[in-house]
Amino acid sequence: MPPPSHVLIVGGGLCGPALAIALSRHRIRSTILELRPQAGNNGGAIMLAPNALRVLDKVIGVDEEIKGEGFGLDKIDFFWEDGLRVGGITMEDGGYGALRIQRTKLHRTLLDLCERDDRVEIKYGSKFVRIVEDEEGVTAYIEGGEAIRGDILIGADGIHSKVRAHVLGDRAPVPTYSGMVGIGGTLPRSSIILPEGMTYPSFIYTPRGMIMVMPTDPEGQAIGWAASLADPHERSRKGWLEYQNSGQAARDIKESYAGIRHEPIRSIMDNMVEEEQARVWAPYEIPDLSTWHTKRVCLIGDAAHAIPPSGGQGAGQAFEDAGFMARLLSAAPPSSSSPPASSTTTLPEQATATTEPKSYDELFAHFEKVRKARFEHVRELTKVSGNSRHGSPTWTGTMVRKYGMWAYFHLVKGGYYTDHALMGYDVMDESVEY
Repeated sequence: MPPPSHVLIVGGGLCGPALAIALSRHRIRSTILELRPQAGNNGGAIMLAPNALRVLDKVIGVDEEIKGEGFGLDKIDFFWEDGLRVGGITMEDGGYGALRIQRTKLHRTLLDLCERDDRVEIKYGSKFVRIVEDEEGVTAYIEGGEAIRGDILIGADGIHSKVRAHVLGDRAPVPTYSGMVGIGGTLPRSSIILPEGMTYPSFIYTPRGMIMVMPTDPEGQAIGWAASLADPHERSRKGWLEYQNSGQAARDIKESYAGIRHEPIRSIMDNMVEEEQARVWAPYEIPDLSTWHTKRVCLIGDAAHAIPPSGGQGAGQAFEDAGFMARLLSAAPPSSSSPPASSTTTLPEQATATTEPKSYDELFAHFEKVRKARFEHVRELTKVSGNSRHGSPTWTGTMVRKYGMWAYFHLVKGGYYTDHALMGYDVMDESVEY
């Protein structure tokens, strides 16, 4: 089975364009079908850990384009609200650090690369109504009557994926609201009082919960903050936007942390402009799926395995999926009929399989097996990270947590925790033989 000549990708967020760029480096053409009429401009800052930057560099090839767009870091310190440093985590592995970057900047970089690439077409305003598979390929039927043909279709259309319904039929789960809402924003560094001994980036723990504080620009002058609140009230997409734009989300987070008088939390809360400087994201979840694929269609990213943002791995897992899928699809030598390259970018080392697969079904099954195993480790980390963000209702619980963290990090971990299995992961090490 040679590589596909044309791949349909549903979803123009981060994952879909990343896959298209990686496929183009192997001379594989793709068409991205994006529901929105134009590129979105939403989302706050996201973390790209070393594993994410590694795949962006080695497989997708955009590491250099984004390095200057965000704040580079090699560690995150953990402080208690009173300034006690209780521990920290290393954010460097194998020569790769981490990057805190505005999602819009990262997204725009990926889209710019796609728009300059002759092998990538983005079709905005494409609402597909059905997918039809046959022995020779797959057809996506778009609202309005257009039919687009490809060899395979990849569903990178996020937590509320429509492609998932094609793959699973009546078994497709409906995403459920997690019950925790994230609220965050950005303030000028000059408006935040940082006590002596405390540093950026940092996680600051309080009886009310944890607040993440870290720069989002290369110079470190724009300081992003984020916290979580328990909120049992699920809203519609419009409702969440109203909750943000009305300033109610900002008022709720201010009320929650009203009793915290220590800096920098106090100046963050006091200097927040309610209707302008608090963004909202409401994490949704899906249960484990029985399968991610059919014979010609496969899910990747949040469409396959949505993960809460507390572990800082949502985008990273999507990029790992895109990178590994591109390696698998390019594993056989490209056909001589492939169109000429549209840029002078050096191709990554060609992945080759000693035994050619018999079908895309087998290729997708191998992808699913490898990526499910990886996702399990990441999900466990995310659970631990998410639980650590919650506050304690009692003084005793707060003290146990505070000094328990100090003892663990200083007496057991030597001050900083390192997770090589998470951050040292490299999709280039995964086998493309199956």
